[in-house]
Order: sequence, then C-alpha cells, then structure tokens
Amino acid sequence: MKKLFAVPVMAGVLAGCGGGGDGGGGSSPPSAYDFARHPEFCTPDSRGSCRNWAPGAVNAHEAYARLARRHPGELPGEGVRVTVVDSGIHLGHWEFHPRRTTEEIYYSGSGDTLGSEFSHGTAVASLIGARRDGGGVGAGAALDFHGIAWGANVHLLGVTLETVGGPYMPITLATLGLVDTGSALWMTRALASQGGPDVVNMSFGFTGLVEKYTEAELRGALGSSIQAAAQGSTPARDRALLVRSAGNSHGASCSSATARVGSSCVGGSLVASSPGVVSGAMARLSELRPHSVVVVSTDRQGRISSFSNRCGIAARWCIAAPGEDMLVAYWGPGGPSGPGGTVPGYEGYDAPRSGTSYAAPVVSGGLAVAMHYFRGQLGNTEVLARVLATADRTGNAAPDPVATGSSCPAHLDTDGDRTDCELSSTHGRGILNLDTATRPVGTLST
Repeated sequence: MKKLFAVPVMAGVLAGCGGGGDGGGGSSPPSAYDFARHPEFCTPDSRGSCRNWAPGAVNAHEAYARLARRHPGELPGEGVRVTVVDSGIHLGHWEFHPRRTTEEIYYSGSGDTLGSEFSHGTAVASLIGARRDGGGVGAGAALDFHGIAWGANVHLLGVTLETVGGPYMPITLATLGLVDTGSALWMTRALASQGGPDVVNMSFGFTGLVEKYTEAELRGALGSSIQAAAQGSTPARDRALLVRSAGNSHGASCSSATARVGSSCVGGSLVASSPGVVSGAMARLSELRPHSVVVVSTDRQGRISSFSNRCGIAARWCIAAPGEDMLVAYWGPGGPSGPGGTVPGYEGYDAPRSGTSYAAPVVSGGLAVAMHYFRGQLGNTEVLARVLATADRTGNAAPDPVATGSSCPAHLDTDGDRTDCELSSTHGRGILNLDTATRPVGTLST
C-alpha cells in the first residue's frame, strides 16, 4: 500500500483530489485573519489553480471564525453526528480521525476494503470530515484538503451501489416497490446509528424525474421507506436531516418515446428539470419537507453544472453547492502516478471528481457547522430552515425572471403574489453560504 499524492489529468474522466489533516481537539483555533489567509480559502478561478475551492466558495472561513469565538478550542462540527449511507469507507486513510470516524457494513461486499475499485464512500465522507493539518504528504500538505466539518463524528453505513449506463431509463413503479422494504430497513438502521444522527448524507438516487410521478404513485410504491424517512415518532425539531444528491442526468442520451420521459427529451438529450424521483420526493410528500434537502451542483462561477439535475418543482427544499472539479480523498486502484492504475490499495487523493454526489456532502458538512454554532439555540430542522433561507441568491443563483404578461410558476413563488419569482428553477434556494447562515439570530433589546 502506497501513500502518494497525485492529480492526474485524464480527458473525459470525472474525478477529484486534495490533502490535509486535523490539528486535534483542544488546540487554540486560528484567528479570523489566519483563516482568511490559509490556502484552503484561495479564490476559485476558471483556471483551476485553487484545487480545494469548495470551503472558500461557501464562505466557511467566516463560520469558522465565529465558532472560534463562541466555542473556543472546539473543531468545526464538533459533537455533531453525521451518518453517510454509501459504498463503504477506507478507515485507514490518514485523512480520517480514528476516534471520529466509524463504519458498519450493512450489506456484505460494500466495504471497499480491498481497494480494487474506486471507493465512492471514502470520497464522499472526506468532504465532510477529512482532518485538517494532520496528514497529507507533498503537495497534499500544502493544499490542506479537509472536510467542511472536520470535527464532526462521521459514521459510514455501507450499502451496495451500482452504476447504471446506457440511455436514460426512468425507474418503474414496480421496481420502486421491489426496493421499498430494503430501503426502509437501511433507512431505519441509518437513523439508529450513533444513537441517532443529526444529519444523514445520501449521495445516490434512482433515475426518473420526480415531476413525472404523482404523490399517489410514490405512496403506493414506497410506503414503508416513506414512513421510515418521515421519523414520525421523533420530535420535529430533533429529526435527522436527510441530505440527498439531486442526480447527474442532465444531458443524458434519451428517447422521447420512453415512458416518463416524453417532452423532457430534446434532441436526444435529457432536460433534467427536477431532481431524481426519490431525491426530490419531498416535492410530493409533505411529511418529508421539514427535515429534507436535495442538493444540485455548481461550478467555480456558481453556475449550475452541465450534468446536474435542476431543482425544478423541489426548489423550496433544494440548495446548490460546489460539486464540480472537486478534491477528494481516494482509495482504490492506482499506480506510481496515482489513481488510474490497476494495482489495488492505492491511498491518496484524486482530481477532478464531479457530481451532485460531491455537492451533497458539502451541504451536510455545512449543516453540521451551523448546528455546532447554534448549539443549544436551534433544533436540527430550525438549522435547516435557516441554511435554506440564508443561501446566496445573487448572480448565477438569482431567482427566475418573469416575462411581461406572465406569472411566476407556483413552485418558484414563496410570497403568493406570482408577480415575480423568489426561487431559481436551477439553484432553488440559492448557493450554500455559511457566512450568512451563522450570523447571529435576532437582536437584543431592553
């Protein structure tokens, strides 16, 4: 097993990379000035010279500075429990703190233990909880790759995931019905992990745009898993926040003759105008709305990524975050030059990884940071509401314009007047902004 750093450039490959560590709990946190100067907050640019651009893009340094003043000596996300449902994790990677990172294999064969294939779970978990200033070698140490909430407790629930190729084929109701019982079981297990997590990250989903399925159809096919995800027996403010990736189906090859595609196939390419059927289910199912969020991907300029599903009818519960050209911790096949080789057990970093799979953990980490900051003040669902309300809706994330003589679609209107839109059909609530999300709530008066 080799611990190396490499950033391969491979045409057509969607990948990612990084480097970093921890600093340990209890040490004096850097000042706000130190945070601003740190290379992790280099300015994102189109040339890609800033490899670890996500923390700066969501203004994490502002939140870290406030945390240093409110909770001195604590790491961002400390005490918050994040469960990641994914393909498994390589616990031996130096980016994962042994006391804050755990794993259980729910489905056999999902542990990614041999390193014979790319460990999606390792990459996703690293964007949440990879350590700062405690690991990495060579260029990795200089880049200081770390998760958004590197002080959080991260637990990986290993499940079996598969990659589906070929033309775009929406999942059928019959197939959804077949996976319902299994989905309910692993969801129940995830919600019981760590004594009850604060956040559950799910960077996977099913094909099929949620707008093509009715509420009745979803309830008929997914009754058990909906009931599990609703967390009805848990007080509303304490429910685990369910963070899902929107999907990477925009632009996929398709046929308008395929069931549940129709007019969404334009010129042989899919217009993914809403999240995937399960990821965006809160648009149809009211009991999931207070504690669910679906995440779309943006590039360095805050534009919706070309591959990303859009927020569409789920805009009220949808947020955008960096998910393109991402740095991630890597475990899988490699060689002397890094990922891309065939020898199993390569341990290091990879770049550039892209997908809503990587935007979702940025939001999960951001929620953990906000929960930490508002500890004792706000419940989990109240934190989610605040993060959605304070997202950046300027520039490329601005609300949709309304043409003269037209009205705003109901799913993009929040004030009820329909004369203008408050939400974006692509970015939903806007781009995650940890600066505005962690500003003080309310004012003092006498």
